[in-house]
Amino acid sequence: MKSLFFVLFLPILLTAQRNTKQQAVMADLYPTEAVETYDLRTRTEIKRVFFNQEWLEGHLLFIDGKTSNENFPIKYDILNQELNVSVGNAIYAVPLSAKTHGFILKKVIGPEYEFRIRKIGKEVNPTIFEVAVKGKYQLFVKHYAEKIKPNYVAALDAGTRDEKAVVKELFYLLDNRGRLIEIPKKQKAAREVLGEYTSARRYLAKNKVNFKDRESLRELVLFMNNFQK
Repeated sequence: MKSLFFVLFLPILLTAQRNTKQQAVMADLYPTEAVETYDLRTRTEIKRVFFNQEWLEGHLLFIDGKTSNENFPIKYDILNQELNVSVGNAIYAVPLSAKTHGFILKKVIGPEYEFRIRKIGKEVNPTIFEVAVKGKYQLFVKHYAEKIKPNYVAALDAGTRDEKAVVKELFYLLDNRGRLIEIPKKQKAAREVLGEYTSARRYLAKNKVNFKDRESLRELVLFMNNFQK
């Protein structure tokens, strides 16, 4: 019976005791003032988000068609849009200069990823794009990350204390005239943009395309490259 009493009522007694002590401290320290609460626990701040968490073997592509003589362990930081290269015991950030045309990353077992470095419109800084489809028409994928700030409220002990990062993609068409065009994700807007191309109009007339989906857009661009009037 005693053990049953403790099981049933001990949590209530401990809670009441804790609340009583808390009230006593508050009364002693702040007799007539509101109590301000603080969260002293460590919080995670996101500084980098990588295309692949592991180091991948890769080499640089230069604008004159040459490639770097050696392969290096490379990480592509999509949050800061930079390349990190491991050489010896040091890690370097590779500047996206006018001479650097792109780079290639390859897993030991798995696919090879090709990237191009280009400017969008009048932007000062160049952007890194993954090449999803090559040919007369090319499908480019821009990888980027958005940080979500913590929303923890110490007084309520609710919410998240750590930053989070959401990885997203934007799709672009590099057309047969060298123009880089962003493909809208909404059906109506995307059809208007792609309606300029006869091959795209022909495909869209007979096929449903999810303009938010990489594979769906890949099928469209492959058709455009193989289309014959």
